[in-house]
Amino acid sequence: MILIFSLFLVSFTSVFSANFTVSTATFTDSQGQIAKYRIGVPDTYIAGEEARVLIYLHGNNSGTQDELLDMWYSRNQREADERNLIPITVASPGTRLDGTTRQWSEDKDPQMLDELIQSGFGGRINVQQDGVYLWGDSQGTCFINSFLLAKADVYGGGALGNCGCFNYLNNSYTPGEDFRDNYRLYILGTTGDFLYNPSVNGYRFYRWTAGLKNIRGDLSRPGDHCTAPSSAVDSALSWIIGDIDIDETPDEVHWQRISTLDSIQSLDIDS
Repeated sequence: MILIFSLFLVSFTSVFSANFTVSTATFTDSQGQIAKYRIGVPDTYIAGEEARVLIYLHGNNSGTQDELLDMWYSRNQREADERNLIPITVASPGTRLDGTTRQWSEDKDPQMLDELIQSGFGGRINVQQDGVYLWGDSQGTCFINSFLLAKADVYGGGALGNCGCFNYLNNSYTPGEDFRDNYRLYILGTTGDFLYNPSVNGYRFYRWTAGLKNIRGDLSRPGDHCTAPSSAVDSALSWIIGDIDIDETPDEVHWQRISTLDSIQSLDIDS
């Protein structure tokens, strides 16, 4: 199958911010999904060399794609600059029924992001396939879950899922050995968040059902939706790229495949 990638530069003048050349462009994938993204290429980047990237994915925010990029890009660039990563912020192609609140599609957008990465973001960089780091807030985390279930075995690296949902958990999901053994997933949530329980379920799913060996969670802090302190986000990002070590917090088994057990004679469900 031949995939056709289309890239259109929009009316945006590249600007120089510190040592970054920042550009905004649109990308049309093979399904007709149109995403707008902003990328900052450091002046030190040598064309053709493999580059690690930090891709930020927003939540359910109101505004145009440009407005969301204006809202979220600079934060991503600061975090990426500290870790020698190339910052990329992607605005979702779709909106909710109100037409103003942007959201991610768990059905179409994993393929869109995959094609965008494979294009090297319009040929600007050569993406290191095991150096793709995802950072999502709120519904951006929901999308990361969909992306991992669909594309995890394509990429190495890691992901930070902050204050978001893991609503689509496939109990028959069997990740590849490399993903299970090496991928780093960090789930951050606060106890007063309306998405707290889905965050806990996501941690348990990837730890016990998918069997990830490198998973960490910070799920005991008080707070409302997306109120974890910036220091917690900083630590999580540093861990997923391997800059620091964080001990795993023990967690009870949420579920386990029957096929993983040596012998079962009966099942008993308690209260």
